[in-house]
Amino acid sequence: MDTETLRLALDNSIELKDKANLAYKEQNYSHAALPVHFGDQGLHRAPRVPDANDENKEEADKTPKDDGPSTSSKAAQPEAPPTTPLDLMKQEGLDLLSKCYNNLAACIINGPSRKPEDYLRAVFYCDQVLTIDSENEKAVFRKGCAFKLAAKYEKAIAQFKKCSNNSQAVQLVEECRLLELEEDKKRNAEMRANFAKSGAFQKEASASNQA
Repeated sequence: MDTETLRLALDNSIELKDKANLAYKEQNYSHAALPVHFGDQGLHRAPRVPDANDENKEEADKTPKDDGPSTSSKAAQPEAPPTTPLDLMKQEGLDLLSKCYNNLAACIINGPSRKPEDYLRAVFYCDQVLTIDSENEKAVFRKGCAFKLAAKYEKAIAQFKKCSNNSQAVQLVEECRLLELEEDKKRNAEMRANFAKSGAFQKEASASNQA
């Protein structure tokens, strides 16, 4: 795999992402999602570029292990920052993939009303971002928003609490708690109504038997 082919895939995905950003700013979320989706697919189709770390790992795997003392006490070696052109493009691809997933989640969350399973798909996109960047605040916040829209309020609250510096997240925690209370009231009212219907039916059946 040469750098030219990878560069072409990255540039194409960047162009699609830029088109999506324009549509997103115009609040045309369905049009914004399509270029991002194709950009994401393009990044996934791009062949993976092996780097020096991969080669070193392969060599290490081939090296016989001795029965010496456990190495668990040894300090973990920090991952070396990308330095070669291939490494840098690989990192650029991961960053771009993270943005694509984040933008796909945003299009679902901010777009027209959808089914709960659609919002859970946005949760999946946020998880993909967090796999690449575990501290991505936008992904954490949007994951909470997606759970809230899917009526998974406890899970939404858990995500919003991770955004302690986000005033909107604090407000959404309170909203989720209020929505939970409303749902509990509805469930209790439905249960009482069902019990009342059941009691009325039993009385009617008893009166019919006595007649």
